[in-house]
Amino acid sequence: MANEKLNTAIPKRFIWAVDMLDLQPSHHVLEIGCGVGLMAEVIGSKLDEGKLTAIDKSSFMIDRAKRRNRRFIVDAVSTFLTADFLTVDLPRSSFDRIAAFNLHFFRKDAGKVLQRVKQFLKKEGKLFIFFQDPYEITISSADIIHEKLATHGFVVQDTILKELTPTSAICVIAVPKE
Repeated sequence: MANEKLNTAIPKRFIWAVDMLDLQPSHHVLEIGCGVGLMAEVIGSKLDEGKLTAIDKSSFMIDRAKRRNRRFIVDAVSTFLTADFLTVDLPRSSFDRIAAFNLHFFRKDAGKVLQRVKQFLKKEGKLFIFFQDPYEITISSADIIHEKLATHGFVVQDTILKELTPTSAICVIAVPKE
């Protein structure tokens, strides 16, 4: 499945985000808030024996994501679930990467969300938080994320600001404290 041809209508921010994940074909990935499945499509194209689980609270979005990613579902690469991250039933310690794009979970319920992230990550797993505001941002825009991560038992490994159109995007990479 890796390197399968992608839909050209995928915004560059999602292609960049998946590049940041540094995926191996065998990785198991959880995408929180997958929307219509744009980033999921890029992730699915990178996995062979790996798997993607993508969740979103909206059944409408999940239906669209399933249609968009049908080939990855048929090939048993991707699974799409209508679910709330705080209550979804997923196997513990099973994901190499957990990613979220433009989910502001660090603004409310950060403690509960980050506790769940810790439960689902494998020992060497990483959390990737991406965001792109409708206005231009700077690297300091990630400060609130850094604070929430530190407060709730994570270490920030890196923060990257990427110039994109129409505005720049940020990636914060974190791991649970030992």
